[in-house]
Amino acid sequence: RPPNAFILYRRDNQKRVREANPGIANQDVSCKLGSAWAHETEAVKDYYRQLAAELKVANARVYVGLEFKPR
Repeated sequence: RPPNAFILYRRDNQKRVREANPGIANQDVSCKLGSAWAHETEAVKDYYRQLAAELKVANARVYVGLEFKPR
């Protein structure tokens, strides 16, 4: 399934967090970025929301008729 806005934000920012916090665990990276995401401007969030929407459309074209069914 395509990534959501936060996952895209995390992907783009995790290197910065890791460089600033050597040896940080993935869970802590997510916590820091979750907090950062909550304080981001709507413009930044909208950028990632739009990107996620575009990827969702592209994914739907590739996987026509596929439905995500969580366990």
